[in-house]
Amino acid sequence: MSNPISKLAAYGQALKAFDWQYQFADDHRRYLAGEEALRKLHKMQRQIDPDGVMWMNTPGARGHGAPQPQIQRVAA
Repeated sequence: MSNPISKLAAYGQALKAFDWQYQFADDHRRYLAGEEALRKLHKMQRQIDPDGVMWMNTPGARGHGAPQPQIQRVAA
């Protein structure tokens, strides 16, 4: 899946499919799985959505480790 369009589509699908309420799970295994999935989403976000636009426009995503924009430094 090296195609940027495919990566973008996969990221969008992962955001939509993610269980944004995992923290409220009674089952500790489900909670841990949610934590791991969130780490993976953050990794994808840094690579695919560095400004966090898709993340912040996903219902349920706000307040869940909202990504920080990546600031690119310009050489003086």
